Amino acid sequence: MSDTMVVLSREDRKRLGQYFTGGPLARVLAALADVRANCAVIDPMAGSGDMLEAARRVGGASDLTAVEIDPCAAERCRARFASPVDLRVADAFATTTWASDIDRAWDVVITNPPYVRYQRSSRSATGPVQLPNATEIRTGLLGVIDNRRALPSDERAVFRSLAEGYSGLADLAVPSWLLCAALVAPGGRLAMLVPDTWLSRDYALPVLYVLRRFFDLEYVVEDGEASWFDDALVRTTLVVARRVSARSSGLLTNSNHHVHARLSSAAADDRSPIGALHPRARVPELRFRERLRGVAGSTEAERWPGLSAEAVDDAQARDRLRSQLRRTTWGRSIEAAGTQPTGAAYLPRRLRDIVSSRAPELCTLEDLGWSVGQGLRTGANRFFYGEFVEGDDRASRVVVDDELSRNPITVPSDLLRVVVRRQQDMAAAAGVAHLSPGRLFYLVEHALPEDIAAADVVGVAAPYVPLQPAVADHVRRAAVLNVGSDAEPRRIPELSAVVTNGRRANPTKPSRAPRFWYQLPPLAPRHTGDLFIARVCYRHPEVLSNPRSNVIDANFSTLWRHEDKPGLPVAALLALLRSSWAVVTMELTGTVLGGGALKFEATQLRRLPLPAAVTTISAELELLGQAAYKEAGPLDREEVDRLIWSVLDVDKDGAKKIALLTEKVLRGRTPR
Repeated sequence: MSDTMVVLSREDRKRLGQYFTGGPLARVLAALADVRANCAVIDPMAGSGDMLEAARRVGGASDLTAVEIDPCAAERCRARFASPVDLRVADAFATTTWASDIDRAWDVVITNPPYVRYQRSSRSATGPVQLPNATEIRTGLLGVIDNRRALPSDERAVFRSLAEGYSGLADLAVPSWLLCAALVAPGGRLAMLVPDTWLSRDYALPVLYVLRRFFDLEYVVEDGEASWFDDALVRTTLVVARRVSARSSGLLTNSNHHVHARLSSAAADDRSPIGALHPRARVPELRFRERLRGVAGSTEAERWPGLSAEAVDDAQARDRLRSQLRRTTWGRSIEAAGTQPTGAAYLPRRLRDIVSSRAPELCTLEDLGWSVGQGLRTGANRFFYGEFVEGDDRASRVVVDDELSRNPITVPSDLLRVVVRRQQDMAAAAGVAHLSPGRLFYLVEHALPEDIAAADVVGVAAPYVPLQPAVADHVRRAAVLNVGSDAEPRRIPELSAVVTNGRRANPTKPSRAPRFWYQLPPLAPRHTGDLFIARVCYRHPEVLSNPRSNVIDANFSTLWRHEDKPGLPVAALLALLRSSWAVVTMELTGTVLGGGALKFEATQLRRLPLPAAVTTISAELELLGQAAYKEAGPLDREEVDRLIWSVLDVDKDGAKKIALLTEKVLRGRTPR
């Protein structure tokens, strides 16, 4: 972190996405962007000016432009520069910010865009700095693109399609990418510091398309040990790309290679994240750039203490675009995209390098007859969840939130469902889902006596069983519990994810039963999946079994059979997903969080590349996986791997390389 960082509350920093770069890391990015004295440089999300200060120090640039929405950060930026900087205290997505620049483009666009998730950007702005919401950002971006005469009309049309079509679930980085890319002059460079999810998320597809159509990717440098930022929750990556003449398509096959590097803390010293690589250099960042340029012309991976680097092609990016573009409205509007076998597009590069000579046919879980989703979100776990103490088929004693009852309450067992709430439940249950201590209050056939009576008064049928007194009291206490603050009180029935449970008694529809806030909707297959896996993994990802269809919380992703097509048997699928092949692909496609945990979401599970020929060994896999599925028993993974290697045509040497890679990626994400 730079010592010029503006002092804000943690909540304001999170809301603004302010994780300022700091001078040392900014200088590395400026060097990779080849900033020179005659370059016009802009940072459209400038913060306190770390990137522009780096451009001045490393490259001698003096034509500097900064845009920053936070007046405090902008003032710090202004104070850093003795010579004038074109500093605009403004919203980068407002058309007025760029009114005098519609014919201008910059040699280097360098920035660390704010990291703001869509859940925050979709809400109305509050706090000392008024941020635009998601709708205002999209509208503003479209206006900026439409006004940019520096972009030829055909390019402007492509950028407009992307701005119109990017997902509403995208974080602020996606429109930031599009804005910054639209500002780069021909031959200029785009230099970004972004979360390492910059291309792995489904919603980042427009970014991938822009890079393949309008840029040549030059450098991707990963923070191998999450050491660049102390308090951000995701790892970050430096990305540098050079603007080229627009290609006719983002799917063209070309020979573009870029340098993919990974830094660890061993490369750093007090001066720079790469200072230990060049301890005698006056400007180590420039020496680092020359080192990576040397790698660009090499056919071998290069390794030094704290640094690994190799030249890689972008075939995987092209294949991913080919497989996904036709699913998007914007993709269909600007490309006549072909199709590609689904699994191959998602094979991680480091795994592809091992099996490339064999070119195995790959597929996804969808192809194998399985659906993937997320477990149950109650919207109010404090009410809906409890912990089993003792009981039998008739009644159970359950610990509930201590603000609802300091003592366990006795609940008829038919009002409860076993639920796996978190990973600790599985640890307490020795890996057996139905032994989880978690309990879900599932009151779909029961209601408070007063609610039944109120419906009857207006002539509406309420075919519910009155709740037993102890449970009724529990519901009543929960209804008045303040889960907000004294200044802004909120009750559980008012929560956005709970209020939708209710449906008023309507006298004009007397046969339609009312529903109440404490009645969850009927459970869907995704809530009781046959298999499940934690969304955040601290060791290697492990798929778990749920043979008794217990409820699984949204802390997990779930898998269940397609209703309309036969699929791989569940025990066979469990064996496959615990194989070395599946584990290493999960490791390589998941998102490494700042503390070293692996976040592996349902979207990534859906894209998991699996051997298509696994259907030819399903009987053998099913036999191996039976005990693990039914009883959480042992699994002969060595025998499972032998079968998987046979259908992938992976020999002993390849299997050994994959095993080493699996352990290497685990060590790499958990160095501490």
